[in-house]
Amino acid sequence: MRKLLIICCLLLSYSSKAQLTEIFVEEDQVYKNAWELFIKEKYSAAKDEFSQYLKEKKGTAHNRINASYYVAVCAYELFQPDAEILLSNFTTNYSESTKSPRAWFYLGRHYYRTKKYTKALPAFEKADIYYLSGDEVPEYYFKIGYCYFNKNDNDQAARKFLEIVNVKSKYQTAAQYYYGHIAYSNNNYKTALEYFSKLDSSATFGPLVPYYITQMYFDQGKYSDVILYAVPVLETKSPQNNVEIMQIVAESYYRKGDYKNAMVYINAYSLATPYAKQR
Repeated sequence: MRKLLIICCLLLSYSSKAQLTEIFVEEDQVYKNAWELFIKEKYSAAKDEFSQYLKEKKGTAHNRINASYYVAVCAYELFQPDAEILLSNFTTNYSESTKSPRAWFYLGRHYYRTKKYTKALPAFEKADIYYLSGDEVPEYYFKIGYCYFNKNDNDQAARKFLEIVNVKSKYQTAAQYYYGHIAYSNNNYKTALEYFSKLDSSATFGPLVPYYITQMYFDQGKYSDVILYAVPVLETKSPQNNVEIMQIVAESYYRKGDYKNAMVYINAYSLATPYAKQR
């Protein structure tokens, strides 16, 4: 008798869930279709489906709010001009939604990629990393860090970059560069050298750091280190600011009393300057 009662309860429970599923599918089929398109990154079709779902005014209030969010995100992904207003309206109209922190993140992304860093910063500040996932977290820390850097707030920028300098991501090397650059600007040469040295193999930042490393050695009076580091770099690589590096090397040889090698780099520097080329 007890077994029969348990089986009946289970069957009743299953039947109720099945009915709920049927109702959900029937009323929110357009939403479901739109969601599947969104997951497949078919943003144009997904936006159309979500917009249609909102026009029909069916389904739950929760799903209608989510649909408004996805319409805005699709507009962002499609680089459409209404992305800004759609994301902004969502953060205003549905500030209590759990999607609101992510909408702020997307709005920050929108301003960032259009180089409106002063607008991107407050948007990122209203986002919440606990609603982000995967690569979005290092992206958030780098982009908000860069916004602070652009604002000349190096202390805040350094704090954000520090969060990801040791985290494997597509933003790691950029974070290391800017973190090192801030340390260099603050005359914290030990930290700057630590992070600049990590960038030797970076195609983007590798050519930039030799000048800073050379300059740091020179500023500390380490003329032998300048020569040991910079001469092989000049001979085997194509660093940016190579003319300035030649000048520092020449000065380092001169201060060591090696006038012969100093003249070699003075001549190389003279030939490489625009004035010399014009002559």
